[in-house]
Amino acid sequence: MAAADASLLLIVLVVSFCEGSFADGRWTEVRLPDTPQYRSLARFAYKEEKPGSLEGLTFLVTQARWKVDVGTTYQIGFIVLQDNMLLEKCIATIRMPPIFTRGRMRSVIMLWCRPVQ
Repeated sequence: MAAADASLLLIVLVVSFCEGSFADGRWTEVRLPDTPQYRSLARFAYKEEKPGSLEGLTFLVTQARWKVDVGTTYQIGFIVLQDNMLLEKCIATIRMPPIFTRGRMRSVIMLWCRPVQ
């Protein structure tokens, strides 16, 4: 009886996780967001919205999530460091069109940064 209850609980947990993660239009949280992929998105968003030299800047992604609708939308939270000193905390929304779209280019929908003092 206990084994049946445990296996039923496991099935319910797996189904609820998959339903929440892969359903169309729902956000999927990234468990380990500070990867080269998300650091690249943070760098791209920062450079697009704040033109200038990125020399000496380091990006540390603290939070990331994504969803698929028409293309993929990413929301990332990141910290900008300059010479290992905290410079800004930022939130960005980035849109990637579907893979086979002609002239496919990512775009920054929103970037909000707050200076840290």
